[in-house]
Amino acid sequence: MSMSLGRLDVLVKVAESRTDQAAEELGRRKAGLNEQEGRLQELRRYMDDYRTRPLPASSMLIANRERFLARLNEAEVQQLRAVDYASNAVRESTQAWLVQRAGQQKFGVLQTAAAGRETRAAEQQQQKVMDDFALRGYAKPVSD
Repeated sequence: MSMSLGRLDVLVKVAESRTDQAAEELGRRKAGLNEQEGRLQELRRYMDDYRTRPLPASSMLIANRERFLARLNEAEVQQLRAVDYASNAVRESTQAWLVQRAGQQKFGVLQTAAAGRETRAAEQQQQKVMDDFALRGYAKPVSD
């Protein structure tokens, strides 16, 4: 059972649209990952800068500093989770895009095969018309 070229054209366009949507989603996910990684780098730079500052003179300020560093460490752990979540989203979106692209390619192969069959059928029909025309001309009695 063969599918008509027109129906395959529609399916190819739908597959292309889905592939494009998956690619756009992948782009959004990658941008989100880049943003989360940037936040993590910024946080780490701030933490490094804060750690290298001279120690305050009073023990109360030192205790405050240590509590603040502990909060910064908690923020780093939370940001690492955000990066991990964004990275997983990129992997999932990449997989979804690959699936859509593979489907689009399969429909493209089917479309090419159907176009080839239609071309061959048209050529065979044209050859048949030419053969019939030639046979009628050959079979026609010649009159003087």
